[in-house]
Amino acid sequence: MKKILLLVILLCTSVAIYADGTGDKEIKPNPLTIGKGTLGNGGRTLTAVVGTFSADGSELTLAFEGVDGAEADITIFGNNGVIVSESVSIVGGTATIDTSSLTVGYYTITIEVDNGDSYAGEFEITSL
Repeated sequence: MKKILLLVILLCTSVAIYADGTGDKEIKPNPLTIGKGTLGNGGRTLTAVVGTFSADGSELTLAFEGVDGAEADITIFGNNGVIVSESVSIVGGTATIDTSSLTVGYYTITIEVDNGDSYAGEFEITSL
């Protein structure tokens, strides 16, 4: 009887958590500053890329200062085994990647631009 009661309490609590939620992922930090890198040619320091997650956490838009018309390979590794990898075009200094499959956990993001620029950063999703 105690096991059934505990199961009912857990189920009710879970339903209440999802029923009260807004459906948005809580992501820290947002906006995300993806660390300074080095330029492939000449080794000069680059400014950071700024990434902003959509309200529901399904997309990450990256803003690249002074980069347009390039291709970038973006990889997101999670401590929970989730990996997202996309090749994107940088148009007007921005690129967007689908992050809808990411769940609660810590993530590392790496960006390799075809002009030799490279960036790395970290973020955390604390709730769904």
